[in-house]
Amino acid sequence: MAMVALMPSISRACPEPGSSVIRPGVGETPNRDQHARSNRPSLLADARMWRPARARWAIRPGLDAPSSCTLGGHAADQQRAPAGRSMQPPTETSSGSGSTRLTDLASARPVRDRFGRRLQGPIGVFLDYDGTLTPIVDDPDQALLTATMRTTIEDLTSVTLVAIVSGRDLDDVRAKVGIDGIAYAGSHGLDILHPDGDRQQLAPDHLEVLDRAQQELERELGAIPGVRVERKRFAIAVHDRQVDDPDARSRIAEAVGRLGTRFDQLRATGGKRIHELRPDIDWDKGRAIEALLTALDAEDHLPIYLGDDLTDEDGFRVVSNRRGIAVVIRGEDDDRLTIADAGLDSPDDAQRFLDELYELITNRDRS
Repeated sequence: MAMVALMPSISRACPEPGSSVIRPGVGETPNRDQHARSNRPSLLADARMWRPARARWAIRPGLDAPSSCTLGGHAADQQRAPAGRSMQPPTETSSGSGSTRLTDLASARPVRDRFGRRLQGPIGVFLDYDGTLTPIVDDPDQALLTATMRTTIEDLTSVTLVAIVSGRDLDDVRAKVGIDGIAYAGSHGLDILHPDGDRQQLAPDHLEVLDRAQQELERELGAIPGVRVERKRFAIAVHDRQVDDPDARSRIAEAVGRLGTRFDQLRATGGKRIHELRPDIDWDKGRAIEALLTALDAEDHLPIYLGDDLTDEDGFRVVSNRRGIAVVIRGEDDDRLTIADAGLDSPDDAQRFLDELYELITNRDRS
């Protein structure tokens, strides 16, 4: 059985402005020597990744999300309105950045029949968490991996590169997945933990403004029955899945959009019954996947990304640009547009896909 070494190719000795480095804590032992790290390129070497998104886009309440990208060809751009215009934060009914309806996508299974000819070389598997590895539930704390899904991921990590890319806080998603020796990207890639234990946080200078925005959202929305204001380290998520009143849901969307306009360092984004305030920098799940491929010496790997939400379109675009495989997990009531190559119907279907992928790689490497 071939083993893929998950070795980061990144130096944290000289972090870029606006980023911070957290060294391994007690009990975390890096698996590379310091000299090797000091000669690797920085994760944030490309300064273009750090230009403020607001220099090109502004989010204001009022208009629906556009149906396609109009600048830069990046899926994240679709979620912001051109300068001088306004838009409402994207919701679960907003379209993605592609032209194929979720219900029109062919199944990604069986893996060998659909993609076998493309899976002859090294592979990198990137996985979203909520809605992909676990079902979407009313209480995010109860979105837990099944034992069989964890075994599936562990099996896959024994034969190829695997990384988790989630909108959750890094510590949260790492605890829920509970698998060592893989990379984790939390907060849509703003907080990255490498397999050797090094950790890089890309927006520590935004913590103060997030604190202020959190206080205002809790004061304005806290009395709405069913609303949940969740403070993540690098984002504020407002969940309205348990809010029954349509007018209240509109108030939530408007409040998040308004603060995304007022605080220059933040921007409003959204997904499946969630509205978020995030640092207004040009970074997303797609950028995180690109950075991890470089950091893990995996530029030659065929990337596969599984995700379910609008924010995963950023990852799909990067994977598609690299001629990889983008797979969307379809929601029950979601028929938005997507740029994904193929679809799966549920986290259970995603597990079967990953099991088939493991079997294909294992048999391939034995032959």
